[in-house]
Amino acid sequence: MSTSLNLWGQSVLGLALTAFLAPASVNAQTATISGEDYLAYLSSLTSQTSATSRTRTRGASTVGVPSGFTLAKNMGFAAVALSDRRERTATREADGSFAFGVGFGDARKSVGFEAIVGLSSVGAGVGSKFDLGDFGDSGSLNFKLSREVTSIFDGEIASVAFGVGRAVRWGDMTNEDPNYYLAYSSTFAVPMSEYRDMSGLLTFGVGSAIGTQEDKSGAFLGVGLGVTDWLSVGGSWYGDEFTAGVSSTIDLRKDLSLQVGVSYGDVTKKNSDGRWNLTFALVDAKLF
Repeated sequence: MSTSLNLWGQSVLGLALTAFLAPASVNAQTATISGEDYLAYLSSLTSQTSATSRTRTRGASTVGVPSGFTLAKNMGFAAVALSDRRERTATREADGSFAFGVGFGDARKSVGFEAIVGLSSVGAGVGSKFDLGDFGDSGSLNFKLSREVTSIFDGEIASVAFGVGRAVRWGDMTNEDPNYYLAYSSTFAVPMSEYRDMSGLLTFGVGSAIGTQEDKSGAFLGVGLGVTDWLSVGGSWYGDEFTAGVSSTIDLRKDLSLQVGVSYGDVTKKNSDGRWNLTFALVDAKLF
């Protein structure tokens, strides 16, 4: 799940997975969910196959970077991201955001498409008291197109994507710049034993408005490893900062799962004092 919840655009915890599955996705200086972190992970779960009889861990997730995959057709998610730092501020005031996304099309046969709504205003009124009238006052709409391509790794699944984060903005988000990005993602395998591999996910690309403040053009790179069937670890470079995190998926029923992710942004504290992010994503593989 990730998954931006920029990416996911208004980056977050990386819903694009964004992560996770992102972020900005858990990414940048915000808790806003774009889904990129989640999407990367979900794509690895739904499309990852092996050309041999070897088995591999369930899936891998990158953290806080846009994914080259889009949500599968008929797949949808809802996610919430929480952070110990309010976006683009120096205070340790907690912050939160929501994201909702759906997938259309077939990236294998033609083009995959996803649309994600991110809400950066979730009811924080005067004095940090809850104010229902504030819910949804600020947010953005994010779009992405993808197409599966030949992987740089033999026998793996890969995809390229063009996305526009914060394509449509309202409320406090109107002053933010759209993020135009190109991303490439591919699954890969790391041998663990004679019959079993560790799943991996590699993503890289460029964006027009990324980094800690999500206001500079630059490159991004993310790597995730599914160390077990229920735990993924990942790290990424997002324009000017390093982000690391872990995520876990719980199956609720056949087509419904819950993903929980924890990440830390700007690990080296190059551009900020760093920040913790916690994300929850409910994913339905057959939403409609």
